Amino acid sequence: MTVAGLKLCGYAGLVNDQRGQFQANWADSNHARRIPGDLPRPFLERLGMPGRVYELYRRVVEALAEELVKTGYLGPVGIDAFIYRTSEGELRLKPVVEINPRYTMGRLTLEMMKHTCPGSIGVFSLLSLATVRSEGFDGFREYARALASRGPLRLEGSPVPRIREGALCLNDPAEAREYLAVFRVGRSFDEVATAGEALAGKKLWRG
Repeated sequence: MTVAGLKLCGYAGLVNDQRGQFQANWADSNHARRIPGDLPRPFLERLGMPGRVYELYRRVVEALAEELVKTGYLGPVGIDAFIYRTSEGELRLKPVVEINPRYTMGRLTLEMMKHTCPGSIGVFSLLSLATVRSEGFDGFREYARALASRGPLRLEGSPVPRIREGALCLNDPAEAREYLAVFRVGRSFDEVATAGEALAGKKLWRG
């Protein structure tokens, strides 16, 4: 939300486990224009809904902008939505779960995507100390060394190089006590998720 109005920064995917607990956020190279990835598209197309969903969000943004002007709020805003699978296996859509006037994990993911090469997929995850130890590491420092060996950071482009692939720890593994923030970059979601699978618990689940 700016003095000029509410600006759409983009769409990020939210990856939860089957209990609804946060695993990661992810974004693709055209995140500024469309809902990410291949999971929602067939589902929405089957219901004839892609256009209706974008129209819904247009109206939500308009109404939200009016409310934010009234309160005088300026800053980041995140709107959470879920495509989820019921216990019977049916896909369902909840287009607005909650509205958060703060920097969400999804918004942080979009900000980090500014530092990636065109055509890249980025996955941002938080790893607990328990998860890292369950993978056989003593702590975050040892995990980070293995991460750098398994997925070394590769930069491309000039005059300002950007991330083409690899993994980056966003907080200091030597100082982290409870969680380590990791940003992985690759050419596809499956490539990034599979590369991190052996170093971050079970494979990320998108549907």
